[in-house]
This record gives sequence, structure tokens and C-alpha cells, in this order.
Amino acid sequence: MMAKIFARKFNKSSYFCLESWRKPCRVSDVKILTLESSTPIQAMMLISFCSDKPPYDVTLALTLLLSIGCGLGENVFMSQHIILESIANFRQLGGLIAANGRKIRANCLFRCSALDRLNEPDTQQLAQLAGVTILDYRDIHEAQAKPDRIVAGGDYLNVPANPPDLAVDVKVVEFLPQAIEALDVDRFMTQLYQQLPFNNPAWHQLIATLSHPETNTVIQHCAVGKDRTGIGCAITLLVLGCEESVIIDDYLATNGRLESIGQQALAQWPVAVSEKAQANFRQLLSVDKAWLVAAFTEIKQRYVSIDQWLEQEYGVTAQQRQTIQDKWLEA
Repeated sequence: MMAKIFARKFNKSSYFCLESWRKPCRVSDVKILTLESSTPIQAMMLISFCSDKPPYDVTLALTLLLSIGCGLGENVFMSQHIILESIANFRQLGGLIAANGRKIRANCLFRCSALDRLNEPDTQQLAQLAGVTILDYRDIHEAQAKPDRIVAGGDYLNVPANPPDLAVDVKVVEFLPQAIEALDVDRFMTQLYQQLPFNNPAWHQLIATLSHPETNTVIQHCAVGKDRTGIGCAITLLVLGCEESVIIDDYLATNGRLESIGQQALAQWPVAVSEKAQANFRQLLSVDKAWLVAAFTEIKQRYVSIDQWLEQEYGVTAQQRQTIQDKWLEA
């Protein structure tokens, strides 16, 4: 295997090529991690050497690179995009176009449903990411009933994002069939989205997490990863300077990803449940452009601009927004 080790200096003006060599090794003895970059060097292969013979130690490689000045803000990740087979609605925000045409860094910002069903191979994938913070937007009782699997080295924060108005409780998977049958889904969801962006402690924590210098990976989730997570990711993308059309497209990507969760929930319903209740439930497990637009419209009705809303509701100044963008966007 021919490989090179690169480390980027903090001034981002030069690269060190530490060593280039050819050595025989087994796939099980070496792990190759890559870091996407907008520079001419599109991928940096990080391979450690703790002796003259395999196995090579990835941890030692990262320690070496950091010690000579590899930027702490640069997330390290596998050569292929991370795909979790055990978690519904798992995807990343990486690659989306944000402020000034800059792309969001790959394999740094993720969204998904709850991580209670995370299997061992997927757990190992997440454990390879640097500086992981998991933001769980479920209510406390939801998180206790179906706790997330622990990701080694990661920080877990349970920050409920449900609005205080119980009339628009977001925990749709807990609704009884009778209540779902009588529900006007569009009206209910519109009211929910009109409330979620305001006076919400979860979004204060989101901004703090995105700003934290030691956080290199953020995973946002709720129960199914569409409403609370949808607004959390919309706020993330607004802070990063994405157009509303980009945010809406990402939001709509949820559709078609929640069949497994829907089937599991419906399997527990009584056989005699009406078709209307089942249809309403399936609609509740979808997303609709009109619902997210309702959130944007409500923001613009209450505030002069998105910038004003971000600053007055969540303290995001222009300087902090620029700092967050520089952290999570490609150079």
C-alpha cells in the first residue's frame, strides 16, 4: 500500500509530507481515514506507524498529526460517507451549499431518528468521528423509555424541544388511534411548526454546541427525526447561510425514510382501527413543504428578518454567525 501522511498547519498555507512508503499489510491491520477539503489536496490519508510492522495504530496517527499542528476544527472521517443501516432517517448536511457558495463540510453534521436501535457496526462507525455531540430533542420520558446507545468518546445532551402548548404535542408516535382519527393533520402540524422556532431552550443549546471549539461532529435527533429535528436542522442551515430552498429540499428528504417506524407502530394498533386513522398516522409520519414554510412565515411576521430573529431569540450575533460558518463550511 502506498500512502502519505499530511498535516495541515493552522495558517492553512502549507502542508507537511511526513513520509511516503510501500509496506505490505492486511486490511484488518490498517484503517484509512480521509478528510475532504476544498484545497488541491482533496483527501488526506492518515495512517499511523507505531513500529516497523503491522498493525498500525490510528490513534497514534491522529495524536501525531494534532501534535504538529493539524487543525482541531478539522473533522476526521472515513473515506466513504457514513451510512447507518440500523437507524431510520439518518443522513448528513454535508455538501449542501451555504454562505457565499461554500459547502458544508462532509461527515460533520448529521440528523436522524432516535439512536436506541443503533447496532454495534453502526456504533463503531460513529465512534471513529472526532468531537461528537449528540443533541436529543425528545422529552425526558421519551429518552428514558428508549435511551440512545452510547457512542464512545461522544457527549450526549437531552434538550427537549417540544413546545409548551400541549395542544400541539409533537410526540405523534405516542398518539392513540382514536385521537389520530379525529385529527386535522395539516392544521395540527401548521400550528406546531409556528411554535417550534420561538422561546425554545433546545435551540440555545444547539447554537452553543455549534459554537463550541471542541465540537467537530453534531448529531441532531428526536423520535423519528422530522419535526423537532427538522426545525433544529433548519436553524443550523439558516445560521450557515443556506437558502430557504436548500433547507426545504433537505427537510423533504425525510419522506420515504420512515416506513419501518410506521410499520412498527401500526403493528401495535388494534386490528379494527379505521382506514382514516391509519391514513392520518402515515401523514403524521411524513413532512410537507407547507409546514416548514409556515415556520419561516411566522418568523418573518414576528421579526424584520431571519438575522434579527436569530439574534433576539438565540443571541446569534453577526460575528458569532461568521465564526460558526468558518467552523462548519469548507474554506
